[in-house]
Amino acid sequence: MPEDWCRKRMRISIAHPHDTTTLTLLENMLPLLRGVYTVRANINSGRVLVLYDDRLIEAWQLTQIAGDLERGARHVTPLQTRHQRFAKPWLAAPAVLLGGIAIRRTALGRSPATDSVVLFQLATLMSVASGYPSVRAAVRRFSMRIGISEDRLLGGAALLLATLRESPLVLIALFVLQYSNFRKTDNTLAALTQAGTSLAQLSAENVEPTFVQQYAHTAQHVGWLAATAVAIVRRDPLLASAMLIAANPRPAVMSARYALNYGETLTHERCEYIPMHSGMDLYELAEADDIVYLYAPGHGSPAVPEDLARDLAGVLTPGVITGQRTVRCEPFDQWHGALPPDGRPRRADVALRQVIVVPPELWVAASHQRQGASLFVRGSLATLANNLKLSHALRRHVRGSTQVSGTFAAASLVAGAAGLPVKTLNLIADAFVLSLLVLCNRLYPQDQTAHVRPFTRAPLP
Repeated sequence: MPEDWCRKRMRISIAHPHDTTTLTLLENMLPLLRGVYTVRANINSGRVLVLYDDRLIEAWQLTQIAGDLERGARHVTPLQTRHQRFAKPWLAAPAVLLGGIAIRRTALGRSPATDSVVLFQLATLMSVASGYPSVRAAVRRFSMRIGISEDRLLGGAALLLATLRESPLVLIALFVLQYSNFRKTDNTLAALTQAGTSLAQLSAENVEPTFVQQYAHTAQHVGWLAATAVAIVRRDPLLASAMLIAANPRPAVMSARYALNYGETLTHERCEYIPMHSGMDLYELAEADDIVYLYAPGHGSPAVPEDLARDLAGVLTPGVITGQRTVRCEPFDQWHGALPPDGRPRRADVALRQVIVVPPELWVAASHQRQGASLFVRGSLATLANNLKLSHALRRHVRGSTQVSGTFAAASLVAGAAGLPVKTLNLIADAFVLSLLVLCNRLYPQDQTAHVRPFTRAPLP
């Protein structure tokens, strides 16, 4: 049998050999890295055996990431590590169940449970919980209390109901969403050593932009009022459920979060900018009005690329103002600002106004962080131009999908009031959600995805 030269083995020792918490953390987190096949921790020896592919990740990268995980072990609960460990099997669950449903229908026909009114009402309640802001806030508080992310809690319940009701559209949508979340978490963990952010934020989800939240609150009020009015006048619980389904802002919310995950994944896999949870930061990147490029001493002041100049709506030279936006190139040793210290939590409580770009040749800690109105990133002005294009495309898609969702909700309310069967309305709503997720992958410029590079890390100085 020929030897597989790409599969390598290495053992990682930790500072405190009998620290079971750290060993469990390494055993659960390292397999999430692209290129890592198996990780086995030995409590007796205090070492971790790693089987990996050196084409995708190198030994020094594993050692450095393991060191950061060890230092941040106190920020992660055992429950979080167990959830991360089952991320890959959980990803395949919708596809496996979809195949099982197809085989069952071929052999035995359609299940009577698909016509169950109780299951349909439970599915409606699940849809409301995932789309209506007030209900989702209650779910979020409960999920924080038990140590599970709200997406996983709602996803697990939706998966169970979709299986019982044999709903292929819901299972496909769940697979797409879980795959998107898995890629986001994978890239986030891989960028850990460059981000300098607390591990406690590892599984934090992107949240929808403010105007999508406003739309969701408005749609929620319309849905409650329509359902209440129908329940009083028509005394039909199924028709009231139809109103809740029709007005549900879930398509806009899910599409926005999926788009942010998708944009974040592109920035990670292109190895351009790797700020933690950069889907939200990427969305706001187009709003920044002050861009500072810190070049290494002795390299000379760089010129602003033409692509970046065009994106900023004018011909720019360093320090020249176009409208309210400026691009300044300053030597790192003469810059009067300060980079955030390693380990400071991400803070995005105010609008983004400044982007500080650190070139790859300058190795500084914590250069991929969002701190208030400033975003610290590593890259070049050329990659900044690419990500500005991606930011504009992301904003167009999110705004467009929200507007289309509003139109669809209005049409659904009219159709439901006119007598469209509630199950048909629910099927159309599921298909609409899935179509928005699929369209997201086609709305970005082709050059953003045509040359995706494998996972690599910037070399150490």
